[in-house]
Amino acid sequence: MSRLLSRARDRRNGRIVALKRTRSDSNDACDSNSLYNFRELMILQRLHHKNVVNVLDVAVGDRLDMVFMVM
Repeated sequence: MSRLLSRARDRRNGRIVALKRTRSDSNDACDSNSLYNFRELMILQRLHHKNVVNVLDVAVGDRLDMVFMVM
């Protein structure tokens, strides 16, 4: 996948949301990219600022390496 950002519609309320696919270069659950992605997700979920996009949820695709932040 060349693009890391996608657009989708929330089925619960019909709003348009952005999907950011997290990168995972290996299948190891404890690699440095996974830890970086987890840390980024935790910070963005707690951060509420007018200049920062809110993370609404996390979605997992068909495979475990397909993890998306819903913003």
